Amino acid sequence: MNLTPTMVSDIVIATFEQVAQTTVEPQSDPIQLRGNTTYVAGCVQYILGGWHAATLIQMPMPLARHVSGMMFEGRPNAEMSIAEVRDAIGEVTNIVAGNLRKAMPEGAHMSLPTVVDGVGFSFEIIDAKLHVDLAFEFQGEAFRLSIWTNGTPRN
Repeated sequence: MNLTPTMVSDIVIATFEQVAQTTVEPQSDPIQLRGNTTYVAGCVQYILGGWHAATLIQMPMPLARHVSGMMFEGRPNAEMSIAEVRDAIGEVTNIVAGNLRKAMPEGAHMSLPTVVDGVGFSFEIIDAKLHVDLAFEFQGEAFRLSIWTNGTPRN
């Protein structure tokens, strides 16, 4: 797997610009999720034999609502249902993961996106190690993209 933080960052920036007309800025330090804030998290997994990897995006609800409003209505303050917010974040996660797929081992399959939201939840990729951990910011709202892997892929 040939993923560099720069490659991942470029894909995230381009995806948010193309899909949600939103310019996100990379941050130098990973963010710590705040326990009293509602977050939306999207995850796509890659599978090849016994090897797994996952792309995870975690963002505060106000930013997720902005992204969904831009995607579906073309305006940031559109009134979006929670189902539309989940759909948008699942789609953004899927697009980022799909663009990262070229760096994954040949033959790796992608799962459908999974999306959760809530306050104070924890999200864990079982038996995996953090491979890439990046933070981005848009209008004062920080979000996290992380990539997790569990070993070396074998074709």
